[in-house]
Amino acid sequence: MKPIRTLVVVCLCAAAALAVDRSEPIHVFLLQGDIQKADEELARLPQGALPDGDRLFLQGLLEKRGIKARQLLDSAITAGLDERYRPEATLRLLQMAEAFDDSGAVVTLSDQFVRRWPDDSMAPQVLASVAGVLPDGGKRQKQFLDRLIADHGDTYFAGCARLAEADLAFRAGQFRDAATLCRKVNDSDDDNLAPAALILLARIALRDNEAEQALLNYNILREGFEHAIGQAELTEALRQISDRKSTVEADEKLSGITYAVQVGVFSVKENAERMAGRVKTYGYPVTVSKLIISGKPYHVVRAGRFATEQAANVAKGKLERSENELFKVVVNNDK
Repeated sequence: MKPIRTLVVVCLCAAAALAVDRSEPIHVFLLQGDIQKADEELARLPQGALPDGDRLFLQGLLEKRGIKARQLLDSAITAGLDERYRPEATLRLLQMAEAFDDSGAVVTLSDQFVRRWPDDSMAPQVLASVAGVLPDGGKRQKQFLDRLIADHGDTYFAGCARLAEADLAFRAGQFRDAATLCRKVNDSDDDNLAPAALILLARIALRDNEAEQALLNYNILREGFEHAIGQAELTEALRQISDRKSTVEADEKLSGITYAVQVGVFSVKENAERMAGRVKTYGYPVTVSKLIISGKPYHVVRAGRFATEQAANVAKGKLERSENELFKVVVNNDK
């Protein structure tokens, strides 16, 4: 009887391997977004060709109705879903719980995920999701955000965590900490996160009465992210202070100073040169100078050379009306 038992075991192993081979192509179609092909391939498989857990998992991924999909994925795990699919099934369940505002389920599923699969590629997304449903500024939220930054610092989700912590620090009045976190996000060159970091940096600068720094961040934002959410409010805040005069004390410390209108700060030299060309058509002399910020080169465009701040403000008003943009009067660096 021993050879017969061996044969049975071999057959069962072969059947399991075949099931894996049959489920994987369907899963690949789903990952590629080819829902129709995945649906067709799953429909072709005879009943029993896949383990119950795997079939329910694939059906759950194909299901368009949220409640039904959630039921199928829960059933898949209960039915013995293959271990390699379990992290994805847990993440999908977590996302559905998030969509249904079931924060308790999100926290429970997140705890399960990071305990069982801490090094999985989906772990940053899980940590970001649970941090997003916890009360702002709470101890547990901070723990998840800190873990996300510490363990997955080079990912998009860690950048989101830094922005979240920067916002919390800003609201708590910890402006220096908020600025440090924003600069780290801005230095990452992630175009999805940079606008929010630049806007918060500008808001911090305004709170510290650093109009020059606020305008610098605004100009970088305007060049690269013209339609960023929050830019309109920032523009209005800058406009309210754009006409402030230099203090008498500052003027008394300088002798023979001249003024210019700063019309842009650009990361791309060609953009700076195009702006300089436009401003020249209004009859003003233009300079383009290089500025290094956080190790990155920028090009500052300034127009005119005025003996008084009043004359510079008159030119600024004309340029703003002509270009429909917000500019600033600055003191020339040379004497």
